[in-house]
Amino acid sequence: MSGLIVQHSLRAARSFSQGERLRALVGPIVGKSTRTSIHVGKNRHIEDDMGRYVNHSCTPSAYVSGNELRASRPILEGEEITFNYLVHEPVISSPFRCDECGATVGVEPCAATGRSALL
Repeated sequence: MSGLIVQHSLRAARSFSQGERLRALVGPIVGKSTRTSIHVGKNRHIEDDMGRYVNHSCTPSAYVSGNELRASRPILEGEEITFNYLVHEPVISSPFRCDECGATVGVEPCAATGRSALL
């Protein structure tokens, strides 16, 4: 499992350095956003078996680069792996309330960052 554990969310089984690859995203490619897909290019979304457990955060521990999930900062063992959906997802197929800033992701801008869509 390359240093990652699934426990209702994706967590680090070991420490990672900033920029280190956490996981290669693999799985079926679909043409539009789903609740569990990760956007990796125009009309390209991966249904990665572990990626579905990566939750949103306004202050994420990871980011998507091509078909990889990478550490955006040092990550400690046991820490949740998150990414900012508003940075990587042009369409939020299932809007939800952000636990950090209170905004409805996919409907209104993030209160912490002001982001509302993929730039």
